[in-house]
Amino acid sequence: MSNKLLAAAYKYINSGICVIATNSEKRSIVFWKEYQTRFTTMEDAEEMFERPAAAGLAIMCGFISRNLECIDIDTKYDLTGHLWADYSQAIKDNDEALFDKLKIIQTVSGGYHIYYRCPVIEGNQKLARRAASADELAANPGDKIRVLIETRGEGGYACAPPTAGYKKYAGDAVPEITPDERDMLFELARTFNQL
Repeated sequence: MSNKLLAAAYKYINSGICVIATNSEKRSIVFWKEYQTRFTTMEDAEEMFERPAAAGLAIMCGFISRNLECIDIDTKYDLTGHLWADYSQAIKDNDEALFDKLKIIQTVSGGYHIYYRCPVIEGNQKLARRAASADELAANPGDKIRVLIETRGEGGYACAPPTAGYKKYAGDAVPEITPDERDMLFELARTFNQL
């Protein structure tokens, strides 16, 4: 797997995206905060992805990856079963051309990551949440909130293909969007907030 991960890392690096290696639990196997301000070199990638613990790849969001930001739609907490269908349709209804240019990745848990670059980005934000259900509270009484949609921005990272379970859903290159388009994506996401 490490050869495949390393080859992918080279492609991300060549497209201006900083990458780190993760273990099988999606945790960085390096001191990842360093890579918020220092771009991964080819030598860094070789060292990371040749480690026995390297099982996945994550992209660093924020300024280091030329203002890359990611919207994370976490369908495992969606009680309706159609959060992604509703959110993606809302984007299409408001701006189908924007939806068509977005890079979208399907995640290992059946969720979705929307990647874009924008002149304006911020740190990680929770855009839509809900209260934990009675069953969830019984299993974990201290965890009262479930996040449905959040961002990975400055200071954040997101697992990406070819990590096991992550695959391209739509789009090729990460598009540049305007601040107004980003605001629209955020406002539509907030309509799913239940708190």
